[in-house]
Amino acid sequence: MLQNTIALPKHGLVDYLVESAVGNQAGLELVSRSEVIKSPGNGEVWLLPADGAPIRPHATDEWSPAKRDYLAKLNRVYTEIPGGPDGPKTLADRLEEALAEAERQVAERSRKPDVTLLDSRAGIHDIAAIAITRLSGFSFLFATDNPHTWTGYRALFEQWRQLTNDRLNNLRQRLRMVAAMVPDSAAERYLSGFRDNAQQCFADTLYDEMSPTDVDAFNFGPEDEQAPHAPLPILFHAGLVGLNHLAAPDWYSSHLIREAYDQFVTTATELIVEEST
Repeated sequence: MLQNTIALPKHGLVDYLVESAVGNQAGLELVSRSEVIKSPGNGEVWLLPADGAPIRPHATDEWSPAKRDYLAKLNRVYTEIPGGPDGPKTLADRLEEALAEAERQVAERSRKPDVTLLDSRAGIHDIAAIAITRLSGFSFLFATDNPHTWTGYRALFEQWRQLTNDRLNNLRQRLRMVAAMVPDSAAERYLSGFRDNAQQCFADTLYDEMSPTDVDAFNFGPEDEQAPHAPLPILFHAGLVGLNHLAAPDWYSSHLIREAYDQFVTTATELIVEEST
């Protein structure tokens, strides 16, 4: 939705992860500047997609491989490189290298990025774990208020409790819940229930137990708006279901988008800027 298909880079993240496992990652074109998002100033949006541009069988340029085999490549993403002087190169290592290479390419073609956003799949998954624990400065945890959500996050948080104290303290101080698909007609009631369930989940796992004299404990009350469990809302709107971005190239500036995402984007931007300064 952030880039015209024909303007995607020739390669994507999956290409880098696969090729770096065999030492063939040099020269991959990983990024392209968005032709969809237009900034009124000198801001730019650059993208590193999961996959590169689609095949153009009749392309006249030198890049016209027979097929991309994206699904086949996905099966090889988790391959570990055999041990070297520093031991095996894991998926986490290659993800970190891919991100650094993408940022280097943007800096080379334009300027160093001010902010890098990682859109990772949610839930208990290797990619999400790496994105949060190794790559990110601040993490937004998206959720809907249902028992499955809190069961999943509780299991994830319990796993994080096995980290060293320093790593756990660093991680839990840069988390924030996001309440997705909040019903507009009952937003206040929905967010109240979401906040209560999120606070209970954090209290049972990531928050410290408090005593009257422990003023430095990492713990927040249910109504604390600055707490990690305090939800940033994204409102549900039926008009956004099945949004055809090709038919509406200026979709990102529509009033429906602003109404649904305004509070989230405003607060998230403040948190990201605060984290990076």
